[in-house]
Amino acid sequence: MTRDESPSAGPGSPESPLLREIQQLRSRLEEAYATIEVLLANRTSLEEDVLHLRRIAATDELTGLWNRRFLVDSLDISFSFAIRHRLPLSLVLLDVDHFKTFNDGFGHAAGDVILRDVASLIQSCARNHDVVARYGGEEFAILLPGTDRLGADSVAERVRRTIEEHGWSLQTITASLGSATLNHEGELTPRTVSALVETADLALYHSKRQGRNRVTHADELMPKAAVATHGAASRVGY
Repeated sequence: MTRDESPSAGPGSPESPLLREIQQLRSRLEEAYATIEVLLANRTSLEEDVLHLRRIAATDELTGLWNRRFLVDSLDISFSFAIRHRLPLSLVLLDVDHFKTFNDGFGHAAGDVILRDVASLIQSCARNHDVVARYGGEEFAILLPGTDRLGADSVAERVRRTIEEHGWSLQTITASLGSATLNHEGELTPRTVSALVETADLALYHSKRQGRNRVTHADELMPKAAVATHGAASRVGY
């Protein structure tokens, strides 16, 4: 090579085809990373939208509590878990006393306010993992995982007293409550989800027949509550 001849471009020189290819690959890689970030952001947004829609589908529009459909699903899951692990499970049903009379006297808008306030009061008495649901109309349900009869009685009485002692503006509001417990002992304990619901329902109506504004556990009604363990149709969809 003579003094006037230029050396050929090396791999590290600006004119190197290898360097240009590396730069192009780097640019494409950066674009790919940017695309992935956009896709991940869209996926997260989509998942959040799906969760939000599921929450709406499972929520009672008026009170913000879980709805009947969610209660039914929760009953199935909780009952199976309690059976498998031999844990207690209690269900409390609540009916607002003389609600139709209140609605007729003060109007449906005032009735809606009562239902929202009752829902809030029930929720304040429940634990985070309890399921508080609007059962339908002026009826509510509290599903109490891992809770025996004494615990169910305690929760039900606390709810009853909280509602009665609340500072109602138009008239005093009270509630009747009935509860039932899966305890894995004795022949009369509910053996199915529908039996658990039916025995709690019987206890609720006993409270109403006995003058309302009271709590009854299904065990107090034995053997009357035993008829519910033989597959009677439940009002929550079983």
